Amino acid sequence: MLAARRLRTIVVSGLALTVGCAQDGDVTQKTDQILSDSPELRALYEQDQADRSGDNIDWAVVSPRDSSRRERVLELLGSNQLRTSEDYRHAAMVLQHGSDTTAARLAHDLAKEAVVLDSTNAEAKWLLAASWDRYQIRLGEPQWYGTQYVRDSQNGWRLYDIDTTAVSDQERQQLGAPTLAEVRARLEESNRPSNLPLREIMRGLEADLAAVAHGIWTEDHEAVRTAAKRIAEHPKVIPEQVAAIQAALGGEFPAFVQHDQAVHGAAMDLVEAVDSSRTTSELFTVFTRVQQGCMSCHSGFRSRVAEALTGANGGT
Repeated sequence: MLAARRLRTIVVSGLALTVGCAQDGDVTQKTDQILSDSPELRALYEQDQADRSGDNIDWAVVSPRDSSRRERVLELLGSNQLRTSEDYRHAAMVLQHGSDTTAARLAHDLAKEAVVLDSTNAEAKWLLAASWDRYQIRLGEPQWYGTQYVRDSQNGWRLYDIDTTAVSDQERQQLGAPTLAEVRARLEESNRPSNLPLREIMRGLEADLAAVAHGIWTEDHEAVRTAAKRIAEHPKVIPEQVAAIQAALGGEFPAFVQHDQAVHGAAMDLVEAVDSSRTTSELFTVFTRVQQGCMSCHSGFRSRVAEALTGANGGT
């Protein structure tokens, strides 16, 4: 026999919606295991996500679809068709993409219900944080968890205003949101240009090598991982300079490329070593390979590359 459930009423645009809620300490999760997720709600969720994939979203087309999906979700909610944690999560995601505070707050309430029904639902936990941030933004207030970004056409991605004191990093992590340090690192990575003059790339590598060394010395392994990943994923050299380097090195150009690939591989090995909880001594051994790769390339090609790029776009 299914566990008894209390009822909670939410008023949305004058419509009273009765939402089933788990009793404190009851076995609602067992109910969730018996019931099946709604295929319709899953389809609405997948359509919502598909409309947001890709780089060039036509909002004139997507916005009316969003509106129709929200209307249908409200109909399903009003007729008590939401049963499982995933049902509530799917509904919450669709409603979160509304443009007003009512939809944002209801999305947050539904995400909360999804977590109540299944405390192991990591995606629902993240949505609980994200929907609260979205609600705060709709109110004109700073977000709390750091899940909401905006893209500036000139400066790239930036974080919406955030109240860094509202919750702790531990509370952010409990809901699957990144720490503030992780947010800043992600923004830096997202805004890194894909192509740069060689001189700027080398300056970045110099700073990252120093950051790895400092991280190993202070046993800050997360700092080691972050800097090593930047080394492995450094921007590419601008095409004009690639052509100049290739012309100067001739048949040795493939060896020049192989040196870069060797540094990339060693840097990724260092990332994996941190992820595998290797000792500081072991991290230093892997880092030595990164340094040796850099020095080998530097000693073998620097003078000729510098001469080839003198006066070229960006210099060396």
